[in-house]
Amino acid sequence: MTKKSIFSIIFCVVCFCCLQVHVTYAQQKPRAYANGKELYEMGKYALAMESLKALTSNSAESAYRDYASFYYALAAYHNDDKPIAKSMFRQISERNDKWEHADEVNYWLAQLSFEEDRPSDAFAYLNKLKGKKIKEEGRNMKQYFLLNLDDTASLRQLLEENPYDKDVAITLAENLLESPLKGENRQLLEFLVSEFELDEERFRVSTIGESIKKDAYNIAVVFPFMFDQSATANNLKNNPFLLSLYDFYEGVSIARQDLAAEGIKINIEAYDTKRDTVTTAGILRKESVKNADLIIGPLYPATSKIAQEFAYQNKINIINPVSSNSQVLGNNPYSYLIKSTNETVGSKAAAFATENFEDAAEKRALVIYGQMPQDSMMARAYYEAMVNNDMPAPKMLKVKRESAAKILEALEAIKEEEDTETGHIFVASTDQLVVANFISSQERSLIKIPVIGHEIWLEFKVVAYDQIERLKVFMMAPGLIEYGTQPVEAFKKRFIDENKSLPSPLAYQGYDMMMTLGKLMNEYGHYFQSAFKENKVVQGQLFPGYNFQQANDNQYVPVVQFKDSELILLNKPAL
Repeated sequence: MTKKSIFSIIFCVVCFCCLQVHVTYAQQKPRAYANGKELYEMGKYALAMESLKALTSNSAESAYRDYASFYYALAAYHNDDKPIAKSMFRQISERNDKWEHADEVNYWLAQLSFEEDRPSDAFAYLNKLKGKKIKEEGRNMKQYFLLNLDDTASLRQLLEENPYDKDVAITLAENLLESPLKGENRQLLEFLVSEFELDEERFRVSTIGESIKKDAYNIAVVFPFMFDQSATANNLKNNPFLLSLYDFYEGVSIARQDLAAEGIKINIEAYDTKRDTVTTAGILRKESVKNADLIIGPLYPATSKIAQEFAYQNKINIINPVSSNSQVLGNNPYSYLIKSTNETVGSKAAAFATENFEDAAEKRALVIYGQMPQDSMMARAYYEAMVNNDMPAPKMLKVKRESAAKILEALEAIKEEEDTETGHIFVASTDQLVVANFISSQERSLIKIPVIGHEIWLEFKVVAYDQIERLKVFMMAPGLIEYGTQPVEAFKKRFIDENKSLPSPLAYQGYDMMMTLGKLMNEYGHYFQSAFKENKVVQGQLFPGYNFQQANDNQYVPVVQFKDSELILLNKPAL
């Protein structure tokens, strides 16, 4: 509904009210009332208010008081004196809620409440409407304002207060679709679709079907291999990302061999998207892909989008093994990320702080984040998790890459507070310069409070391991590989023997993912997610674990810390 439509509704109501008032009192109107009404109709709202004012007081003659008050409120509204208008409408309602035009009063109170961003009050007034016609007009008003309400928390509150309102249910369902569904949001959407009989196809909450056990499982690896351009070792050497994709595929292939040794048959077919949507569409038309039990890839946004739709329509699980962007998931219940999203990392960091820092429940956190989108996502998720768990709302500090002074200033302020206000710091940044500026500022300020960071810091050349250990930084490590453990070292040796090169992190991930999912499919059927109906965390072969309970990205996020130059896992999953 457009703004033009809503003003048309208001105009209709005004005309309706004016007509009723005119007919009722055509024969018996005092001069002040007649003048006020005429001035209102002429659009001279300030003069109309002046003429009607004396008739609006509680001591005025009751036969004219409510009508004069009504026109006074309308004139105030159109004169942009909305607080006065609302006060007068409320005065009418409070002294005469049985008035024959009480519906119109409540309609206008609802309108004003919506404009004040008080939707709960507006709904309360709309729920008082009795006339059929004005109820329809009230619903049009409500739908218009719901279009502009995109806050999930507010919509949930409205639904709690108005549990039978289908318009709120639809708006909330549409709002939930704007972000990847997991946990409570997924359960809520399923409830809305069921309770209000919404379109299952539109809201994509179709229940995952029966998970079928098979003698063999077919896996389609749909990657931008660029076979025709990368045939030579030299080309691969000059393209680290492409080389890592080949490493990932090699890890998957080694896992297939190990699964076969355990009697689990996995058939793997590789397809080259060439980073091209037309090529990808052709791949998806192949019967071998339509009959796949799992699709791994594609990786680029354009090709991923058409593959996601294909997977949804054909009810095939699809995994992006390299992304941590929640937008990749969309609202496809068959779509998964092996990695944790930035939002999940942020919320799990908040959970770790709450459970492990004594001051978390009493003192506010300082969240420092940069200008990169993933920084904002982590920071926002951390903030919301703290607030939703009744923790003090964190202080948020957004910094530019080159702004070390702003960070140092914030840390010095904490020092001056003598640690009475800020309990810990979460640096929600994967930006090398932001992190370097923070560490430098932290060492200069000499404050001693817990700090949470990110494992990517270990890759930054400007950050030394001993600095991280000296500052006792806790690091969220969604891609943790525990180098030195027997399984990791055994895979490393095997990869070197077969490929004459060191494995990249994606090689470990390809092996671990295929081994873990292969075993899950063997036990639970082709929909591996069935395993998470009874297991919160499933142990990996090289990685600590996976948790896809009510979520489509990994909800288990390792937390590590240096102790005596050794990286220690602090939150081993309870298997």
